[in-house]
Parts: sequence; C-alpha cells; structure tokens
Amino acid sequence: MYMLGVKLGEEMNNDPTIELLEARGKLKRHGLAGALENLRYKYGSIFDFEPVGLVDDKKFRESNPDHPMAEPQRFIRQEAEDFINDIAGRSPTLIDQSTLEVLHDAIFDRDAAVRMAIAEALGKLRRPESVNVLKRLLTTETESQWVMSAVERSLEACQDR
Repeated sequence: MYMLGVKLGEEMNNDPTIELLEARGKLKRHGLAGALENLRYKYGSIFDFEPVGLVDDKKFRESNPDHPMAEPQRFIRQEAEDFINDIAGRSPTLIDQSTLEVLHDAIFDRDAAVRMAIAEALGKLRRPESVNVLKRLLTTETESQWVMSAVERSLEACQDR
C-alpha cells in the first residue's frame, strides 16, 4: 500500500528514526506521510516573510505566535526535513512524484535549515525534474551561504544524472 509516496509496511514501521520523532511528539502520523504533513506545519515561504535574524525564541513566540519562524512550528518543520533527508539517502524509492512536488514547494521555506536539508535531499534523489526548482532557489537565496552551497551541490548531482 502506498500513501503520499510512502510504502507502508515493515520497512517503515521498524524505522528507529520514526520512533525517535514519535517519542519527541513531532510526527502526527507514521513515516513519511507524517513528515510531509509536518513539513507544511505553519509553513511560510521566503517570498512571503522577511528574515527575522537571531531572536530570543520565547519572546519571539510570545509576540508572533503564528509566524513560521516561531517555536515550535519551525522546529517541527526542521524535524520533518531531517527525517525526509534521511529517507532520501537511505530509501529514495519511497519518494514518489507527489512527494517530490511537496519537496519542491518546501524548498522555499522561510527557515534556512529547512531549505538546506530539502536541497540536500533533492541532491540525494538526483532527479532531473528538480533542476529548475534548484536553479530558482539559487537565484533567490540571499540569506545563507550554507543553503547556497547545498543547492549548488544538489544542482550538480541532478544535472549529472
């Protein structure tokens, strides 16, 4: 059975990463489907929100509770992208076209950590359909040199396929 690009069964149910995220209360559902849902949690793009810089998390959350960079939402999306990045490296066949489209949208997340990990995941997948998305981020990224480096590496991997 497949659901949002996830092969449900023994492989995913016994994944220690899923157990860790569930223990932290981060995944709403098992596996990749839960991570994809969390990747969208209070999402905001680099086109819709300005960078916030370094802030006191508690004060920022109190004054901006619905902002995509407030805690816990940005941490939930970071946990999700870490999980997806891990799946892209270990089990890339679990990521189907619909999941790839979610990643193509998520790569423009307001959080640089999310952008970087999604770029890395796309590089691991090495899918040519990610080239245009990576090129777009390459031309719009102004906040993080780490993101730029990840995008450049991933773009090369997707083009070399």
